[in-house]
Amino acid sequence: MEAVSELRIVILGKSFPQTSTVGNLILGKSVFETEDPPHSVEFHCDIVGGHVEGRNIIIINTPHLYDPKLSNEELNRKIKKCVSLSRPGPHAFLLVVQPHDFTQKDRNLLRYILNSFGDQAINYSIVINTDSGFNTSEDESRFTAIQELTEECHGRHHSFSQLHESSRSSVCQLFEKIDQMVKDNGGEHLACESFEDEEQSFKPDDLTAHQKQDKRAVQGQGVRLFSQYLHVETRSSTTMRWGEALSPEDQKSCFR
Repeated sequence: MEAVSELRIVILGKSFPQTSTVGNLILGKSVFETEDPPHSVEFHCDIVGGHVEGRNIIIINTPHLYDPKLSNEELNRKIKKCVSLSRPGPHAFLLVVQPHDFTQKDRNLLRYILNSFGDQAINYSIVINTDSGFNTSEDESRFTAIQELTEECHGRHHSFSQLHESSRSSVCQLFEKIDQMVKDNGGEHLACESFEDEEQSFKPDDLTAHQKQDKRAVQGQGVRLFSQYLHVETRSSTTMRWGEALSPEDQKSCFR
């Protein structure tokens, strides 16, 4: 079975810098901000894509979903908007965890978010460990939470030994695991159960004037629109540029 021509990846995790850094590593370029935003800024979904070895890689970063202060109503509303960006459905969820700071409560919240995408979302998930120096004997309870999550993901996991210096070979190994997972799922993306509800509830009026202007401009160029649902207070939405994620040298080393 050939690799899918467009791979849609949703990154989940409670650390904004960690999830953003993982997204940057995958695309081979600093496209996601890695510093925590000011408290006055409400972040939503970021979506960026790159063209690698003949196929599109789309990364959907979700720093806003893993906020324990959100009510269920607020969380569900944000999940619906995130789901709309992954149409017709994600091929993979990357669950970014830091073993020194991952509890059963964190696991339960992460499972709730996954289940909101659909009860089959766990079958499309890989645990990403960003703390290579973690000693399992130091905190058995945190290790147990990650171990249980990994088992629920059918043993799928990947570690970045040095998150800010990880080699392209490690990223390519991750893609191989994602491709195998997609194959195990019949070559299909996740059919999100909330797509139908989102189609009915999401209206053009939900877009800001700036996003509507971007949409008209991008559609006029025949390019697919990637909206960023960001608070207008400090950042504006942007459109995606393709073909800039990886250098030609890096592209040759992946997807062979």
